[in-house]
Amino acid sequence: MKCNESGIGVNRNELKALLAFAGKLKDEERAHLALVQFMVQDDRCWAYSTDGHRAVEADGESDASHDRGEWLVVRQFLDAGVKLLSDDKQVLRLKFAGASLTEAVIEDELGLEVSNLGWPRDAVPAQQTFPGIRQLLKIPKSRKPPLCVTLNADYLAELRLVAAAAGRSAIDCHAPVGPDKPSYFRFPGDGTTVWTVAIMPMRNDAPDLDDDEEDDDSEETPLEGAIARAAKKMKDVLDEHGATMTVTARGKSTTVGAPTE
Repeated sequence: MKCNESGIGVNRNELKALLAFAGKLKDEERAHLALVQFMVQDDRCWAYSTDGHRAVEADGESDASHDRGEWLVVRQFLDAGVKLLSDDKQVLRLKFAGASLTEAVIEDELGLEVSNLGWPRDAVPAQQTFPGIRQLLKIPKSRKPPLCVTLNADYLAELRLVAAAAGRSAIDCHAPVGPDKPSYFRFPGDGTTVWTVAIMPMRNDAPDLDDDEEDDDSEETPLEGAIARAAKKMKDVLDEHGATMTVTARGKSTTVGAPTE
């Protein structure tokens, strides 16, 4: 994805990836998210989309000749653009005019116009942005991740579309910093556009196993091992004072120390 004086250019794979993460018009609860946000500032340009459960960012280059701005473009306009792109080398050039968008052109790999896309109304319905989406897609640093998080497999499958847009199958995975925080996936791409995906965890309603259903021969978890090691270190102190300590992890209780007689 690159921006020049004429507008932001996105190819077919990039558009498919952005639209895969946008809200769907048929989904009444998410129809208001059937948009893609574009932004230009100095020598960078960005695109964002989200359906409320996951989000994606494309961070591309700008030659700094385009005016600064932010635009939310309806997906119908971009869907129409995808259909006009005949191969992955062509780009859809979004020709923003102030705060509006009513026209785009199809350019070949040499930058020559081969077709155009007109729109009977403004494809930017209102001057608004996705609140907090840029902050959401900033990967946290130096925080301890949780042991496990549940993700929707359908969302993971669509990472392939982002990989195609980035032109690279290698992906950097960043674990969430909390049980209700997103997992991050970053595609360094071709050196001009960096893609970042945030996927929110699913709620896990599966009940814990009852005590009588647990396997006594199951392997010790890291948490249980750490507690056991700490308990052993305290055993001498507890014995010295004739005290006991009960530690419970995953429904299992262990008593350390023995009272003196």
